[in-house]
Amino acid sequence: MNSKDLALLADMLDAARMAVSYVRDVTEEQFVLDTGKQDSVIYRIGVIGEAARNVSEETKKALALRWADMTGMRNPVFHGYNDVRIATVWTTVTNDLPELIATLERHLAP
Repeated sequence: MNSKDLALLADMLDAARMAVSYVRDVTEEQFVLDTGKQDSVIYRIGVIGEAARNVSEETKKALALRWADMTGMRNPVFHGYNDVRIATVWTTVTNDLPELIATLERHLAP
């Protein structure tokens, strides 16, 4: 894996950790009412998608991640913000990002 990809994966890991930290001890109902938390999580999801978009095809093939889903969320977050569904954001931050964190931690561990 090249150094650019390692840096992008590290960015993805950092953004995922931050997003998950924003909703620690928060219920879905609280999240739905808190636009500040929504904005913070949505931004981090966008960062993940942008980094994922720039990872080389070689690295994408080597890591079993949901690349299309990550890059697919980037577009509505950064370009079609009216299309962002808060329920999808909640599912992403509570279910998908912890899995992403675990996978990236395994691959980035020294």
